[in-house]
Amino acid sequence: MISDVDEALRNLILDSLTVSRQNVDIKYDLPSRDWASRLNRPTIDLFLFDIRENLRLRGAEQARQTPLPDGRVEIRRNPVRIDLRYLLTAWTKDPEDEHLLLSDALYTLLRNPVIPEKYASEQMKKQQFDTILDAAVYQPEHGPTEKATEIWGVIGNDIHAGFIVTVTITVDPYEPLVFPQVSTVTRNVGQTDPGGGRAAVQKPVEHFDEGFVIKTDKYEPSTLSVVLEERNDVMSVDDNFRVKLPTLPAGKYHLNVLYRGKILKRQPIEIPAKEKTVVL
Repeated sequence: MISDVDEALRNLILDSLTVSRQNVDIKYDLPSRDWASRLNRPTIDLFLFDIRENLRLRGAEQARQTPLPDGRVEIRRNPVRIDLRYLLTAWTKDPEDEHLLLSDALYTLLRNPVIPEKYASEQMKKQQFDTILDAAVYQPEHGPTEKATEIWGVIGNDIHAGFIVTVTITVDPYEPLVFPQVSTVTRNVGQTDPGGGRAAVQKPVEHFDEGFVIKTDKYEPSTLSVVLEERNDVMSVDDNFRVKLPTLPAGKYHLNVLYRGKILKRQPIEIPAKEKTVVL
């Protein structure tokens, strides 16, 4: 997918240049001092320096359920929105020519909030969401990757004119999980009176609110989710590794702990619970 984005950006930018695309190279190298000294043609460099999940686009629900014709239900974890961040710079012998290349690239990327379909690969076209394109936008975060001046200090070169290009792709690495669909049967329980009739006495069913804590040193809470197998309920794991179950009647159940959509552990539980810890 990353190589598809590289190629889409290459063709999108080259098609927009006011000079012949045959006279300009597009590269993806670290723009170090040594690299720059070896260039002999006008070059636009797209250095991919950061890959991270876009948490602003993460939905509240971590998975979605789809009933199947055979009576089962499919649970599929939502795809992940990933930001690819490039440092775009132009390199020529004349600063005016560099500014011309930067202007062409900036105008083109600002005019296209998403990667146009004509430049998207077949894999990109199959994504659930459009491939978002942001230019010259700096995220409100901290660290050397957030300010152009600090980026150059890390790269090991003199500061050079450029801007950040952020491409948001959709990654869906998860296989769906299929569980039997559960039906609920309600029975009324009463007593028979001496006259042969049925007294309207309803036996109350007690329900319990339970929560569990996941103990692990291997996984982050944002990567975990829990499925209550008997009801196909999907529950998220909070920052303290706590899982809140729905209100349930007393009985035996099973919890499936998932890591990025894959089952790590299937643990039987009993409500009301004596042990409220799941160890991974």
